[in-house]
Amino acid sequence: MYYCDIINYFISKNLLRFKRALSRAVKDKWRQKEWFEAQLPRYFGESKLGETPAEDPNKIVGRVLETTLSQITGDFSQEYLKLYFQITSVDGHQAKTVFKGHEYLRDYLRSLIRRRSTKIDGIFMVNTIDGYKLKSLILKPHLNL
Repeated sequence: MYYCDIINYFISKNLLRFKRALSRAVKDKWRQKEWFEAQLPRYFGESKLGETPAEDPNKIVGRVLETTLSQITGDFSQEYLKLYFQITSVDGHQAKTVFKGHEYLRDYLRSLIRRRSTKIDGIFMVNTIDGYKLKSLILKPHLNL
């Protein structure tokens, strides 16, 4: 064996080790993600709702985004109402949403009921003309006299 062959053998062996180490290296998945801008539906003004990251545009379809009514309208007195929007489609880096539902914050509902009173709940399932099902919860404080 020649001296040159021995050197080539060690170089090729180290090169294989280096390639294996590179293939096992942890890749940062956060850098591979792109940011998509979610837009409000037309009946809310089609303004920007927020941004969400994803590796693939198809992975954000179906995600539910949460915001408050005060962030949409700019009126701080409506901070107690949470709105949910679901992403339905993606066009480029723009994600289209539809209104999914809403709920009141627990703190707000508790503030409506005072001491020495009972709470009367009425839960009704309502079908709208356009085919949506609504579950309405009616709260009425009832005074014990």
